[in-house]
Amino acid sequence: MCNAWNHPAYCECGFGGDTAVATGSGSSSASRTWSLELLDRPLTHGTTCWWCGASVFFHRNEYGGCALFDELGWPWPIHACWEERRQERSEALEHVSQKLDADGFDGRIYKPRGRHRVRPLHGEVVCRVVGYVEENQCLYQTPRLIRLRAGRGCSSAPLAKVEISDGAGAIFPFLVDHPTAQRLDDYQLVTARGIWVRRALRWVLLATAIQLHQPLRGRARVSRPVRCLAVRSPIRCRHCGRRVPASDTWGFDPEYRFECSSCGSARRRMSASDFARLCRRVARTR
Repeated sequence: MCNAWNHPAYCECGFGGDTAVATGSGSSSASRTWSLELLDRPLTHGTTCWWCGASVFFHRNEYGGCALFDELGWPWPIHACWEERRQERSEALEHVSQKLDADGFDGRIYKPRGRHRVRPLHGEVVCRVVGYVEENQCLYQTPRLIRLRAGRGCSSAPLAKVEISDGAGAIFPFLVDHPTAQRLDDYQLVTARGIWVRRALRWVLLATAIQLHQPLRGRARVSRPVRCLAVRSPIRCRHCGRRVPASDTWGFDPEYRFECSSCGSARRRMSASDFARLCRRVARTR
């Protein structure tokens, strides 16, 4: 249900302010308010080849380079028609533009496609997804940040939900530290790694590493790794070293250190370093 806040362009509630974008299959370039040639940000979209009808992925990077890929991931195979019909690429780009129109693209975002994964598969702990950023809530006009607090009133570092599509119909809701999330553009090609962790009654997917891919920049095919949350399974509190049970309402301190509910309640608004010094003093007196 729409909450009448931070409306995406495809919102149909009537209160979004920018929802009057052509979304029908009959949309023409004359009524389009954007152009693929003028985009200054990455764009990835599952579509069909204008020539042969095969399922492909269109990608345009922030530098203007674009291509059709047969699939996402190494070695990033470029669709044969794109290579063989260089003189007809303008027709293919117009076909991609019409597909984007149909999905409500406004020059910035389009309606997400796929099912959201809210829990791991049976026995799954580590999660690895090769795809693209479907939606980064850190990039909203009013960024939507999440703070997982280990205790009532305790301070915590901000996280952002970054939804990553695998291009095959699944969308994964990774929680990413705020500094890393600020570096991730919507529709950027990525490989995301994380772990599923139970937090009381719900599952959370914590990002541990993200690689940014730029397959259209020659030697830059080698991706740049970005370190995220320093957590591993089994989960242990960084303060007391205790293994955190699934029933625990754990969280992160202001320095993105994992902490159990007992340590979080004891630390409250102290910094992680001050709390560590306090713990050492208490340990010496015992």
